[in-house]
Amino acid sequence: MAQRYAPLHSKELEDIALELARKSIVHFLSIGRLSSGHRPHTAEELGLRCPEPFQSRLGVFVSLYVNGVLRGCIGDLQAERPLERAIIARAVDAASEDWRFEPLRQTELSALRLELSILSVLHEGTVDELELGRHGVLLSKEGLAAVFLPQVAVEQGWSKPQMLSALCRKAGLRADDWREGASFGLFEAQVLSE
Repeated sequence: MAQRYAPLHSKELEDIALELARKSIVHFLSIGRLSSGHRPHTAEELGLRCPEPFQSRLGVFVSLYVNGVLRGCIGDLQAERPLERAIIARAVDAASEDWRFEPLRQTELSALRLELSILSVLHEGTVDELELGRHGVLLSKEGLAAVFLPQVAVEQGWSKPQMLSALCRKAGLRADDWREGASFGLFEAQVLSE
């Protein structure tokens, strides 16, 4: 069995990542809106210290759930900045910028559960290479694209064709458009949950 992708290789590092995301959201909700949208940029601003692995450039998605229902999810597929800064930025964005949801309210914090997906490098792949539960996928065709994290198909109980059809619909394509002419970017993720 192949080893799972795990850039944060200890419980301590995983806990720091989750605490960083939560403190970023709490800071933004309590201070940010009162100070012209001030967003924290470093862990130090939040009273945390992030070890060396947080300086690696990695993509990350932050998913927010309130009472078990998705409340926001935003991320970077490509590594644009050090993980420390990516977690901070995407945690705040998931709480305030996901167009599908109203911004998170401070009154929801007690019911908030965070999930972080720390991504491997995106690489071109095929449907045959795609392993449900292991790979996330970026489907692209005709200038349209959509992404699912590795855990989505498992959570939904989908087969590979069902997941790819749902991904096509998410991208604005026909459900069977994945069968011909689509390109697939594959990645793995270390998923951390509170």
